[in-house]
Amino acid sequence: MIYDPHLGLIFIKTLKVSGSSFEAAIAPLLSELAVVTINESWTSDGKSVDSIALRRTSWLPLRRLIPQILRHRTEARHIPSDILRSRGPRHEAFSIEKDHMSADDIRSQIGHAEWNRCTKVEIARNPYERIVSYYFMKRRQSSNPSTFLPFGEWLALNPEAIVKNERLVSVTQPDGTTRPDIDMVLYYEDMDQSLQTFATRFGLDAELLISRYRSTTIHSEYRPRDNSGRAESIIDARSKQLIDLLIARRFDRLGYRHEVENVIPISRTKPNTENTQSSRIAN
Repeated sequence: MIYDPHLGLIFIKTLKVSGSSFEAAIAPLLSELAVVTINESWTSDGKSVDSIALRRTSWLPLRRLIPQILRHRTEARHIPSDILRSRGPRHEAFSIEKDHMSADDIRSQIGHAEWNRCTKVEIARNPYERIVSYYFMKRRQSSNPSTFLPFGEWLALNPEAIVKNERLVSVTQPDGTTRPDIDMVLYYEDMDQSLQTFATRFGLDAELLISRYRSTTIHSEYRPRDNSGRAESIIDARSKQLIDLLIARRFDRLGYRHEVENVIPISRTKPNTENTQSSRIAN
């Protein structure tokens, strides 16, 4: 999540769309007033890279901070150095702003007038690709990846993974319904052009932003490099039907087609498990 009142920018960070790479790329170009919730560290080519210098957040009020300190004693050891660096806490547990903060929560924090003044930005990615990427991340992070559920079974038990991104960018209306409130969409499949347009809109150095983004690869080790990691190799017909049903409006809103090449039969739901890295399907 990014909020820069000087630029009038709100970036709503959704899942598995290279949001962390975007944060790391743009953070040095933002104003000193900006809030940037980039994680304390991220992984690039299998190595942990310290990004604490890029993180700028607000401390929780004392009455909420103290219980969190007692609850997260290990993380609390950094508090003295965080106070000295004057950029807020490095750990999400102690900050007001969260990494994947919803549009509703951001609007509640900054107020409706400021929300309406700012330009709201999200990164979009082919929904099939994003969900497959999310699955491989969850599998790799599990206690036993070798016994993790096949994609079709996992998706049927975790349908919230399908709708999560659309919910993150939606705000509650006076009548209680929710709808996305986004002014600008950056496309994962065409980030150079998207970043060029973005930089022009906010008066930033497009060449520098694109260069920084290209050189920043975060969390790239989860997904197989070979065909076993391709969406068309892992999404069965029933899973595709579920995805299409739950986020039909997201496909339409963002301009993606309801197509996965060579969708495999329903009976073949167990994916092959080899290697790592992500791949993409163009819009």
